[in-house]
Amino acid sequence: QAYFGMVACIDDNVGRIITRLMELGLLDRTILVFTSDHGDLCYEHGRLNKGIPYEASAKVPMLIAAPGMIRRGTRIDASWSNVDFAPTILRLLLGEKAEEHSAVQRMEGSDLTALLTQTTSDMDTVSFLRSASDKPGWMAAVTDRHKLVFSVSDEPWLFDLEKDPNELENQFGDAEYAPIVQRLTKALLAYGKKWNDSQLQGNSPLVSQLQGILP
Repeated sequence: QAYFGMVACIDDNVGRIITRLMELGLLDRTILVFTSDHGDLCYEHGRLNKGIPYEASAKVPMLIAAPGMIRRGTRIDASWSNVDFAPTILRLLLGEKAEEHSAVQRMEGSDLTALLTQTTSDMDTVSFLRSASDKPGWMAAVTDRHKLVFSVSDEPWLFDLEKDPNELENQFGDAEYAPIVQRLTKALLAYGKKWNDSQLQGNSPLVSQLQGILP
């Protein structure tokens, strides 16, 4: 009851914001973003709350209304991460001028405006998830279809989110998925090196796991 009550409360208050923007004549020149920082497990996989890479915990809503910039009904299937939101929204707001701002240049996220405006529809994105600790816990690489998870407390997992949306089957040892495992493992190691992630440095057991996968 409390969960659905909060959903209704958010829905009502988003409606109030939109109504007020309409009253002020600002709706057609305002970018509206509806998103969240994490999901909330409601007994999926026998778990509550958050903090693990299952979809119910890690996947969040991302709805954008940008009149004159994003076509109504546009649906993006590429994988995004929260760090991509800021550079993308700033690009929508500032256009080419966004590239001149040093803060934008230092951001870890990717500018995915081209997907929203449909100037491209085949951007092959990989997003990265990690446990909220400096000590090695788990790391994941995610595309629009696949999710590869390495953990210090479990065997590696590969989910095919198209065939197995409930994330019940581990495809990690399946020869058919070997190229995907190789690609996402390399992407995780490259991410750790580029951003100096503490979970993927030195003698981390996660590094040993990832390097053991590559030829």
